[in-house]
Amino acid sequence: MGPDSDANGNLCVMCREVASNSCSGCHSIRYCSTACQKIDWPVHKLLCKDFKDFKDDSRPTKEGYSVYKRAIFFAEGEDVPRFIWLRSTSPDVDGRAVANTSVLGPNMATLLSVHSIKKNGVLHRNLSHEIMLVFKIHPLDHKDVTSEGVPTTSLSKIDKELSSVFKGPLLAFGSCSALSVDWPDQCYDFGVKDFRHVVDWLRLEHYREGSDQWVYTLNDEEKVQGLRLNCWGDIHIYGRPAFEPIEVSKSVCDMENELNTEITAKLGVPLITRKIPIALAWRGRRVHDRLRESNPHAACLDLDKELDTSYMDKIPTSGTADADLAALTATMFGMKDELQNKVQGSMIVVRKGGKPLKPVLMSGLQNFIEFKLDEVMFCGGNDPREWKDHLLATVTREEWEAWYKKYVDKLRSKPVFKPEDF
Repeated sequence: MGPDSDANGNLCVMCREVASNSCSGCHSIRYCSTACQKIDWPVHKLLCKDFKDFKDDSRPTKEGYSVYKRAIFFAEGEDVPRFIWLRSTSPDVDGRAVANTSVLGPNMATLLSVHSIKKNGVLHRNLSHEIMLVFKIHPLDHKDVTSEGVPTTSLSKIDKELSSVFKGPLLAFGSCSALSVDWPDQCYDFGVKDFRHVVDWLRLEHYREGSDQWVYTLNDEEKVQGLRLNCWGDIHIYGRPAFEPIEVSKSVCDMENELNTEITAKLGVPLITRKIPIALAWRGRRVHDRLRESNPHAACLDLDKELDTSYMDKIPTSGTADADLAALTATMFGMKDELQNKVQGSMIVVRKGGKPLKPVLMSGLQNFIEFKLDEVMFCGGNDPREWKDHLLATVTREEWEAWYKKYVDKLRSKPVFKPEDF
């Protein structure tokens, strides 16, 4: 399925659902639910009130070969971004309208970078118009970060991390790249929905810098082969594989474990897990009630989280075994997504001791643990509060190794796998 489009304006700005509500303050942005509106509010509130002061009756009068359109300016020393009236003049030699970027400051000609946004990469949604971003060029090197300008406090109000990628003033305005359109109509009034698209783009750019995993990978230490276990956001928004091979500093093998992986240790594959900060681009975002930062691939490694029995208090009891079992099963399936949200964010995983950890082994561990979980949940007849102890007491390394041999033999026959994958 290709990306959808916001041309008809009936989609939620936070997810891919049809919007049924609009902001009661500015009436210019739409949501599918109060949940999505609540998630967006910390960003939207920065310009919601300001938008009402930039209606047509406050637009500067057109002067000769110039028009004024609403734009958004992120200043270096101001607390929040703000709307401005941006002056655009008659077309250049290429037939394009020329935006007056002097708001960014004097002597900026050699420092300006122009970026065009035609798609929201978080929502996989084509935009009905083009968004132009103008900002100072800031060369970034992972070991020696330099930039032009000072941290932009108006960006920090959205996310403090953004000022590490973008410093100095930033201007966002609307454009149309079609030269068949008369120059005054090549510029359009920027709105709060466009602001949301800009924020998503900025957050994705922060993510692309890769700083989330530097602490585990960027040094001169000896490296071992580990994996990055990616969350739903990494997989479905950025297109990363569930189990991503990565060279990790060997010192990670001796770090404190952030998940309780005693189940894999009993199987003879002791693992060390380290959390990666949840990406700004999908922090708090949901699709079909599932958090984008949910990581079910990592959740199965920690029985304390996978077998969380806090839901037991929500199960009605009727006094008959069959009815109670039915209620238990219904509650478990009803809370499946909630349980999968117990581990959030992508994770770095290595084998304790430094042996290579390959995707096939990690996939096998996940499949085997889930197989044993299903067995103990639906065949064991134990009290759910005893499932973890029962599983750890009954699972054996010999059973796992026999199961994994069959698993690998089945995969070897598939053409997508190579000998080095095992």
